[in-house]
Amino acid sequence: MRKLAWIVSALLVAVPLTVVADPGDVVTDYGEDGRAPIESVTESVGVVDFVSDLAGHAVISIAGDAESGFGALVSADGAEVADLEFDSPSEVAFGPDGYVYVAGRSTGSAVVSRYDTSGALDDSFGTDGIASVPVEGAIPSGVVADDGAVVVGGLVGPQPDTAWAARLDSDGNVDPSFGEEGVVSLLSDEEGEADLMVATGVHAIDGGYLAVVLTSDFAGDTVHVVTFDDTGVASTINLASADEIYAVDSTSTADGGVMVVLQVPTGEDVHDFHTYRFLPNGTLDPNFDNPGLSDDEVGGPVHLAGLRTGEVAVAYNTGPDAAFVIRLVTPDGEDGGTIDTGLDAWMYGIAAVAHDGSLLLAVDETPAESVQPDDLTVVKVVGDESGRFIDDDHSVHEGDIEALAGRDITRGCNPPVNSRFCPDDSVTRGQMAAFLVRALGLPGSDDDAFDDDGDSEFERDINALAAAGITRGCNPPENTRFCPDEPVSRGEMSSFLIRALP
Repeated sequence: MRKLAWIVSALLVAVPLTVVADPGDVVTDYGEDGRAPIESVTESVGVVDFVSDLAGHAVISIAGDAESGFGALVSADGAEVADLEFDSPSEVAFGPDGYVYVAGRSTGSAVVSRYDTSGALDDSFGTDGIASVPVEGAIPSGVVADDGAVVVGGLVGPQPDTAWAARLDSDGNVDPSFGEEGVVSLLSDEEGEADLMVATGVHAIDGGYLAVVLTSDFAGDTVHVVTFDDTGVASTINLASADEIYAVDSTSTADGGVMVVLQVPTGEDVHDFHTYRFLPNGTLDPNFDNPGLSDDEVGGPVHLAGLRTGEVAVAYNTGPDAAFVIRLVTPDGEDGGTIDTGLDAWMYGIAAVAHDGSLLLAVDETPAESVQPDDLTVVKVVGDESGRFIDDDHSVHEGDIEALAGRDITRGCNPPVNSRFCPDDSVTRGQMAAFLVRALGLPGSDDDAFDDDGDSEFERDINALAAAGITRGCNPPENTRFCPDEPVSRGEMSSFLIRALP
């Protein structure tokens, strides 16, 4: 069996010099000198949501006022920005299917729409691209796409107020197997005391979901964490209470858990950040220590991003001048220091890109006296120093591995996140086929060359390799099989390369 790193070296003819960048440095080959301007913003507005997918596509949701909204979809390289038309201020999320899910309101009802990564509305979802959520008077306040779309919100109108969750299937139909006819009641104010009850975020966890619910009444504010699944609510934790909780945010972590941060004012411009970590099964992590983050120059609400390293970025504006900080919290609750971008700007959102460890920031670099954004830009900065993958930093082959990733010959070993390369693992024949097809630029093929690769994710690559005469099979002389899950020997590698290279 051969290590993956050895195969990498064999595929590279020349290794380009590695460009060293520090965390916080602007990635200049993104957009225009590291920036993708949102040109549709022409007046003071509010940012509702800002998210990215694993590859770096980003969506920013913007509110013109309480009843109107729009959005912008930024390509992974920052070169293209597509405007998205929303009927209201909306929550956004990327799904594992590559679509953008948008939860908002239309004609007084909660709805979900789906867009592809070019910004085109998917007319096959729901009715002409719009799916209705069966909760009367509901205002969505979060959305996650996981085996369909799950939308969370708060019921506005006559008491009692209710935080709820509804699930739609991949076609935009209400999923009747979820809760009661597609809806789960997360938390209710049956006594009618709450002035506000809203689910501020929802996350997929093992076997179900986790929602963060904020309630506010005459006695103060309380944050609850509710876990739930198809059968209804599994657990409810009263996480914290205070006279005032200035802001709440939550993010999924690299291991499938969730981190929740509460921003609590303790004096003039002084805020404490109470941090909680939930395991992938939805229980509080008993080994997590609150890092005790505090700042005496807080000028804006907290925003979180879960990094591929397991750390969480905690970002917020500081005052009185336009500035922000990004602080890191480690998986065990240590203060991981800060990331300095050197940008003099107001920050309105942060998102992490798993495929290269970078961070995307929604900022206003030419702020007026007000902190309302009127000149939004998405800026890409270096997030960590591990390069393309987080598990090859001590490998003698790291330069080769990074160069291979830069040429898109390898994409990683833990899809879909692909934050790891697994340099000490063996290479299968199927993986080898993918390497060679990408390295040589071979066209994919649907001509089935072998009998045993129908269930392999590399079938088209294997067929392309056969069509090019680079592979002949693994069971000579019949050669009806490719053995995609078998490791590549040095001898087989030699045959592959001598047929592939002129």
